[in-house]
Amino acid sequence: MECFLEQLGNGLSKGSIFALIAVGYTMVYGVIRLINFAHGEFVMVAAFVGFFTLGAMPPSAMPLTGYWALGASLLLAAALATLVAGVLAVVVERVAYRPIRNAGRIAALLTAIGVSLLLQNLGIQFFGAADRAFIREWQLPREYFPISSLAAGDMAQTDVYFCPRGDGSESERELPPVAVRAGEAITAAQLNSARARGVHTAFRVCALTDSMKRAIIVGSLIACSLLLHALVRYTGFGRAMRAVSYDRDAARLMGINVDRVISMTFFIGAAVGGIGGVLMGLHYNSLDPLMGFLPGLKAFVAAVLGGIGSVPGALVGGLMLGVVEDMVVGYGQISIGELALNLSTYRDAVAYAVLILILLFRPQGILGKEHAQKL
Repeated sequence: MECFLEQLGNGLSKGSIFALIAVGYTMVYGVIRLINFAHGEFVMVAAFVGFFTLGAMPPSAMPLTGYWALGASLLLAAALATLVAGVLAVVVERVAYRPIRNAGRIAALLTAIGVSLLLQNLGIQFFGAADRAFIREWQLPREYFPISSLAAGDMAQTDVYFCPRGDGSESERELPPVAVRAGEAITAAQLNSARARGVHTAFRVCALTDSMKRAIIVGSLIACSLLLHALVRYTGFGRAMRAVSYDRDAARLMGINVDRVISMTFFIGAAVGGIGGVLMGLHYNSLDPLMGFLPGLKAFVAAVLGGIGSVPGALVGGLMLGVVEDMVVGYGQISIGELALNLSTYRDAVAYAVLILILLFRPQGILGKEHAQKL
């Protein structure tokens, strides 16, 4: 049971990330019937914006302490990431997608693939091809910290740990970490002084456990779902967006600014995906310029699984895909006589097999609706 709950928690957190990214796919497709394969790159850009924001404004530099400092730092990173991702999506829609909006689906699809490759290569040029840790450690000399003022009992209650850097000798490795309270025992001026002397400028919040990460990820999905539901169902923009999705020409005749609605749909979809990008960096603690491709592909699978064009379907499909993957990892060891199979290495294939099976019996997806089309 403990293993099952562990895998279920991991699956729900991973599925929540897939669901947040899938929302961007399904919103854009629902409005203009475009499969935006560049959506994964919006997620990648958001993750890097969150990374650089956390590096510039870590919890230790916040005018708060404890978990308040941690929450403020993460909220600031998520806010800037969603803003940049949304603006980038609007620019891409205006420059690349709007001129070929009436040129047919093949042209739009090829353009989306081209934009995806362009953003990937630009990411390699600007950020480098190497992996980066989303949250790392400050490695600072001991003389920077007034550790004599800390009682021994405070060590277990600190929020930020600073590890000493030495010559790698046995005596150095035996030294305990230098621990200080966020925003109290070290000031921003001391951190800037450390940077000026060439000290590694990353950090690690040790109090952020795996269970806390899962709670943050799932809680973010719930909050975004409620906000999107309220936006689509109970606001004027939501009504305009639904009108454009039903009949673009009729919506224009009714006085709706169709171009503005489409641009805002791109912004909202990319912003929600940007939250997924920051949470993905938090979950995996790794990011690189190609990090958006595979999660973006899986999010597209989740959108199709739930019923592309349906926001609730994207949420259900993402959660199902994440849980299936982690259950395969946890229970993928199968023994039949002398034959031993390890399905965990085929978790992606298993997820796609589930998609195929569901679409065989329900081609429109779990929550999708059948639509009659003229040929």
